[in-house]
Amino acid sequence: MLAGSSGPTSIAQWAALKKDLLASVLSMPHGVPSKDVFRGVMMALRSSASQARFAALLRSLRGAAAAEIGVERPTLAVDGKTLRRSHDRKGGLGALHSVTVRASE
Repeated sequence: MLAGSSGPTSIAQWAALKKDLLASVLSMPHGVPSKDVFRGVMMALRSSASQARFAALLRSLRGAAAAEIGVERPTLAVDGKTLRRSHDRKGGLGALHSVTVRASE
């Protein structure tokens, strides 16, 4: 999910609404990408790379939580959910997943 968007179409709609902001931080010589570009990127993402990034994010969050609450190794509660019937079999997209992480101390 990106900015509350649930798929390539709504991500493209969000990007079109925020085109001035995006243009200030990104080079977009061909304008805002279409939903097909977002769909292609999402399909090309490798799960192993995503897992490595998620693990790095958890390490970072643990360090931030340790500094904030003063506990050397805080316990992070991780909750994952899958949105039922959010897949797009024709488009080759799986279901949407969300993950919530919080320090339990």
